Amino acid sequence: MDNGLSHLMFPVVQAQSLAGRAYHVPGDLPGEHTMLILMFQRWQQHLAASWCSHLEPLMIDGHAFCTYTLLVRSNVYTLARPFIDGSPPACALDAVALDHTLTIYTDVRQMMASLQIASAMTITVLLIDRSGAIRGRGQGGYDHGQAATLKRALGSTYSNV
Repeated sequence: MDNGLSHLMFPVVQAQSLAGRAYHVPGDLPGEHTMLILMFQRWQQHLAASWCSHLEPLMIDGHAFCTYTLLVRSNVYTLARPFIDGSPPACALDAVALDHTLTIYTDVRQMMASLQIASAMTITVLLIDRSGAIRGRGQGGYDHGQAATLKRALGSTYSNV
């Protein structure tokens, strides 16, 4: 299926979960398919949460599918990582959420350009496969139309999106 995204690849980045585990994204992500919810601003947390509640059943049902929230931060803040990653909202998360919330410190503009993300003023949702190829995308809070598009990108393997 050529959805206009077949040429886009998620860049290899180093990340760390709020639980302290190091990742190389996308290679260390366990699912055949992964939904990445990219947040650029702290206030976007409610937008990310709107997607998570609809995607959680797929993980519970044992599908080869997982969801991670990526907190995309400028590499200017790398030295402040312990303070930023350990701030109170992070401390309020349960163990699974801490392990599935990753921070990356990178050149945000370069990352946005490589992923064809026009604005950091909302979240971006990317469906990637194990190799990092982008199979589907959405933006902003959850809506049925975008979810249906992502479901088609997944194919009939996952019926609960």
